Amino acid sequence: MEAIKFRVIESETEIEKYIEKIESQTGVRLPPLYAHSSKIVGGFLQNKLVAGYMLVTKPSFRSLFFVPDSIKAAHSFLVTISTK
Repeated sequence: MEAIKFRVIESETEIEKYIEKIESQTGVRLPPLYAHSSKIVGGFLQNKLVAGYMLVTKPSFRSLFFVPDSIKAAHSFLVTISTK
């Protein structure tokens, strides 16, 4: 079994692929400027993007932005945070 290889994603094409992958999994499209100002690490299996994470180290932060509304509404902790 081949291991997933992780590397920083920097090219315009790969950043767009990462944005599309996040959108397909969460239903939320990352703003391109937000993605470009972050450090994105992709996990590749046979040269195909299969995983990844994004480190956001400067404002504006959007952590709750990516939690679907249906999930926020279903958990009292998130309802409390979302209404502040």
